[in-house]
Amino acid sequence: MVINRFQFLRVVFLLVLCAGVSLINVKGPVFHNVTWKQSNNPYNVVGDFQIPIGVTLTIKAGTRVVFNMDFRLLIVGKLKIEGSLKNPVKFFGNVTNGGPMIVFQSTNLSESSISYCNFYGPKPALQINQGDPATGTLNANFIFINNSAISNYYGGQSSIAISVNNSVLLQSDVTRGLILITNSDITSSTIDQNAICNLTNCKIKSSTISNGYSGFNEASTVIWKSILTQCTVNVQQNTIVIEESNLTDVFVGGDGAFILRKSSANGLTISFAWSHVELTSCKIINKKNETMVMGWVNVSCCDIQGNKQNTGIIVNGLLFNLDDTQTIVNSSFYNFAIGIQVSASEGPITIANNNLYQNSKYNLYNKYGYNIVATNNWWGTSNPNKIKKKIYDYYEDILTGKVLFNPFLQNKNPNVKCLQ
Repeated sequence: MVINRFQFLRVVFLLVLCAGVSLINVKGPVFHNVTWKQSNNPYNVVGDFQIPIGVTLTIKAGTRVVFNMDFRLLIVGKLKIEGSLKNPVKFFGNVTNGGPMIVFQSTNLSESSISYCNFYGPKPALQINQGDPATGTLNANFIFINNSAISNYYGGQSSIAISVNNSVLLQSDVTRGLILITNSDITSSTIDQNAICNLTNCKIKSSTISNGYSGFNEASTVIWKSILTQCTVNVQQNTIVIEESNLTDVFVGGDGAFILRKSSANGLTISFAWSHVELTSCKIINKKNETMVMGWVNVSCCDIQGNKQNTGIIVNGLLFNLDDTQTIVNSSFYNFAIGIQVSASEGPITIANNNLYQNSKYNLYNKYGYNIVATNNWWGTSNPNKIKKKIYDYYEDILTGKVLFNPFLQNKNPNVKCLQ
């Protein structure tokens, strides 16, 4: 039997209908509330789809939105993405070097929400745009971002613009602005130097966290109660604070300030030639020849352990303000080749009430040309001659200063209590 052209097209139409496939192209502004549903999948964005003020776009569970060209959803009104655990909304951004899939501009972000939504790049996922001030905070819960990005480009935003909760970032970027990420997993991703990210209860692996832009985001990046594994932390300007966290094989460096409090680290490299480093109530174990180099240093109530071959900390002593003081107090440095090395100091340095012992070469190494007052420390012995043998100073090299260690503790300082 010969099937004519009309019959063939009719068969194709019925097959498509039975398969539940509807090809819906969307573009242009809409001036009434719109709902996208799974039954109409997929929604192909073939032009900028714009939601003006007073209009709501609702996207229901299971809906698929596809970007094969560099267009966007522009939200000036409201966006409600209502996926579910078993049936998330999915965005596919099949565009390289393109703009974001969803852009919010001149809107109250608190009136929009995103729940159970997956974004697949490389097209960026979300962006708060420049222009008239946005207000409020966009809450994004249970989102999955793969090979994509989120950003807050509104420079004047003085509070958190995007709050990401219970989510996953995989091979993705946080590129700019004030963003909160909570209870989330971040893997093989980058937090750009132009972003200020507050990370709470996050698991961060094989990722880079930077903070360097000195314009609108002069606040600190804060990482709290998180786990960092095989990560790089770059502080080019401003400050990064890590508190109540666990670090494994982490590198920290740059020209800004770094603060680590109430945390534990197994493998921590610090490289700050002249910047401020503060370590408070931390337990640090460095057994892979890691080195901690610091400019302006404040260390208190820390337990720092080595591998008999490396140096505990190297102090370069370069200060932002010559009226500042440097302190290393109530801490333990042991099982290193050299416990503490002072290479330079532009101002006074206090080394007191520490336990400096079981370091194979020197407990304290004075490498610069001024005296160091290091009194009331425990040197692993109460014998002054044995103490001197573990100190490198003027009596080893007349171009360096002396280490003034009297009086010294007769017993180990019991007040070194980290993670309190």
